[in-house]
Parts: sequence; structure tokens; C-alpha cells
Amino acid sequence: MAELSERVASGSFPAVANAEAEATKLNQGALQFMLGAQKMMFEEWVFFGDEMLERTRTEVHLFTEFVAKMAAAHSVRDVKTMY
Repeated sequence: MAELSERVASGSFPAVANAEAEATKLNQGALQFMLGAQKMMFEEWVFFGDEMLERTRTEVHLFTEFVAKMAAAHSVRDVKTMY
């Protein structure tokens, strides 16, 4: 019991409270970092998906033009002049 009153008198309890507050701040910082990294990765995946969709649309458009030109060619000579 005397030890408890000495601790109260010496003020070691506020140090424990400060340590808990610091640990809480560190945990919040780590959580914000992890959420930020997760958000960044999600944004990169969305960007990647948009770029791949745009690339696919472009390739399909070019392929459609090629098929249309091949269908319009009536002979081998027309195919040769197309190139």
C-alpha cells in the first residue's frame, strides 16, 4: 500500500497515460497509412482497368476497319493495293 501512495506522489501514473496516448497516436498513424496504401492500390487498379478497356476498344476499332476493308476488296489485286 505504501508503494501505491509513493507512485501517486511521484507521478508515474501520468507517464503511463502519456504512453497510452502515444501508442494510440502511433496506431492511428499506422491505420491511416494502411488505409492510404489500400486506397492508392485500388485507384491504380481502377486506372489499369480503364486503360485496358480503352486499349481493347481501340484494337477492336482497328480490327473492324481492317475487316471492312478486306470485305470491300473483291479480288487479290484489290487486297494488294490496300497494303
